[in-house]
Amino acid sequence: MAKVPHYSYLNLAKFGDYLELVKFSHTIFALPFALAAMLLAANGLPDKWTIIWILVAMVAARTTAMGFNRIVDRELDKQNPRTQNREIPTGKVSVAEAAALVNISAVVFMFAAWRLQMLAFWLSIPTLVVLCFYSYCKRFTSLAHLVLGFCLGIAPVGAWIAVRGKFELVPCSGSRASTSSTRRWTTSSTRRWGCIRWCKSSAFPARCDWRACLMRSSWRCCFASANGRA
Repeated sequence: MAKVPHYSYLNLAKFGDYLELVKFSHTIFALPFALAAMLLAANGLPDKWTIIWILVAMVAARTTAMGFNRIVDRELDKQNPRTQNREIPTGKVSVAEAAALVNISAVVFMFAAWRLQMLAFWLSIPTLVVLCFYSYCKRFTSLAHLVLGFCLGIAPVGAWIAVRGKFELVPCSGSRASTSSTRRWTTSSTRRWGCIRWCKSSAFPARCDWRACLMRSSWRCCFASANGRA
């Protein structure tokens, strides 16, 4: 009997590693703004295929960005105690496998955009460039998460175009507000979790109460989102 060749990237047991690589479970946090814009653009629910392709585009775009970020940061992740157990540093997912996931996701994103609107398709290319650019921002600015907030703010404009097929002032104005909101939420949340991580890895853990830090920064995060301040 001929031996069936084994391909690690087709192994179902490895599927969980791919999902964890891109934190697939966090995809839900990127959906509310896009779905809200979709409902507003359609004045209700659009047809089922529009909903499906918007969801596909959102998941694919995020997977592309997350996978690319993991590849770019792999050497830094090896040196950081917090990230050294991620999939690429530990060898659970190779760089080639991660790159294949990124490329496939990018193609799926562009295909989903093409299925929605031709304008969405043409805009999908610069969108991918912006999403991947974030991974390099951390190397030259401390405001990288403002860029991340901008990336999240693209979602409502994309969803609007996916439904109506054109730019309009309403989504652009709304996107400014949603981009500002996502920037504040992302920055405040990152500040919160960064504080906890620093406390837990501090050389003086006895002097750093990470629980109090979480409480204070959580209130700040909620206050910033509600009042328009970061």
